[in-house]
Amino acid sequence: MAGQQNRISTQEMLLFCVTVSCVLFGSANGLTYETLCLGSSMKFPMLYSPPSFRGRMYFTPSSGGPRKVIMDNGKLKDARISLSYLSAELRRLTERDEGTFSVTFSDSVIDVIRLRILDCSHKVTEHYGHYYSSDVPSDAELLEFTRLHSKDQPKLLWNRTDAQTNRGSRVQVARSGRSWEINDLTQADNGYYSFRAKDNSSLKGTLLEVKGDVRK
Repeated sequence: MAGQQNRISTQEMLLFCVTVSCVLFGSANGLTYETLCLGSSMKFPMLYSPPSFRGRMYFTPSSGGPRKVIMDNGKLKDARISLSYLSAELRRLTERDEGTFSVTFSDSVIDVIRLRILDCSHKVTEHYGHYYSSDVPSDAELLEFTRLHSKDQPKLLWNRTDAQTNRGSRVQVARSGRSWEINDLTQADNGYYSFRAKDNSSLKGTLLEVKGDVRK
């Protein structure tokens, strides 16, 4: 029991020192500010990554939603968080990830990361009923779709190693895997199309907006 108390005390002291350092040499309120693109990933500092971090981490969305626990005693509470050596990573960032990440210190909750999400996608405007086509990155393995202004998880449209994934989708990827297309566009096609590599890193993003209805 004494050993456990010593480990907790050491961790809290380390967190305190880092927080003070941020105040003295960085942001005046001890925050790290991150600005990342939709679909990209955010790595948490080693101090806040299991197994070295055994505390509780919260996320409070900028949209004003409720605060939620995303890490607790080394356990991950968000399926998009993956662990690698000495770091944790939150993958496939969406608009709902914009907000503040906080940790517990003694009886207080301290804000440590404030994340801003930017739309870095290539914007394309097409007309209702028309056709859209573009290239597929050579190292792309997945194509995901997120509806415009939606907070839902991305939908998998294509997997290079699983041809079954592409069946029944309005988006069609050529057998060569070099191009993709959508025929007879509608407003249901509005949204973000993101190609990802084998390690889930974002390669290419397209924001497609369908204008008007020429069938009236």
